[in-house]
Amino acid sequence: MSFTTRGSFIRYGRTQIMASSFTINETQYTFSGTISQSLLALSTNNITLNYDNVNDLINTHQFSGQNGQSTFNLTLDNGPKIGGNLNTPLNPAIPVSGAGEWATS
Repeated sequence: MSFTTRGSFIRYGRTQIMASSFTINETQYTFSGTISQSLLALSTNNITLNYDNVNDLINTHQFSGQNGQSTFNLTLDNGPKIGGNLNTPLNPAIPVSGAGEWATS
């Protein structure tokens, strides 16, 4: 991966909805979608996004990864990786998958 930026991640309550946000060149990029597994609420302001080109941060993409015990990671089907440390440990670690869409503002 050519570029790395820091951001935040949240998975809301007992829903399957999640969102991650990053600022790149004064533009906010948000990847939001659904995780196929039901999990407790998760959040962190200490994640990284690794990507090759901002053109990778558009459209809808499938992802797979793992949440827990103290970290999480998601790999999108077109290459970008989102990961970091969880604010609250998740035990046991759980493999996850889902889909999300990039938006900018």
